[in-house]
Amino acid sequence: MISMSSSPNPSAQSPPPPPPQSPPSLPSIESLNKATTTLQNYDQRQQTYMALNPIGLGGGTAALNFLRTELTPTDRQIIKDSLAILVAIADHERSVNSAKGRIMLGFCAENVPEALLGLKTWIPSLGLPRGLLHGLDVDGVAIEPETLGCVYVKYNSGGSMTFG
Repeated sequence: MISMSSSPNPSAQSPPPPPPQSPPSLPSIESLNKATTTLQNYDQRQQTYMALNPIGLGGGTAALNFLRTELTPTDRQIIKDSLAILVAIADHERSVNSAKGRIMLGFCAENVPEALLGLKTWIPSLGLPRGLLHGLDVDGVAIEPETLGCVYVKYNSGGSMTFG
């Protein structure tokens, strides 16, 4: 004798809903302090290098030379990890209050295309908002990027505006 069950076929049922996801945990205050101190130390090293090696106009060439000659791949990873901590906290602050959680970054590059590549690489990888690019002009007259040498681009997540 074959018995038939009145319960529906299990394979026809929709899968159970996924468990509710808890919000990602924020880095600890200790992590924030360590990341901030780490970035301040690298910034101080760069400022000192630039003062001792004044190359070019405005410090962009000296800053780029510092990045090329003084930072190891390990240093770069430490900087990236520290930035990720600050970005996570800033993102949370912006989610609570859009006037908070500003991230400012500076990009030194050999030329405009390299600076733009830096922006297009770092900003999305850190999950930061894209912004407008300003400053490739003098009094409203466009500057041909090819005529510029080393450049510095300042990124500011506040208001999603980027100045070059």
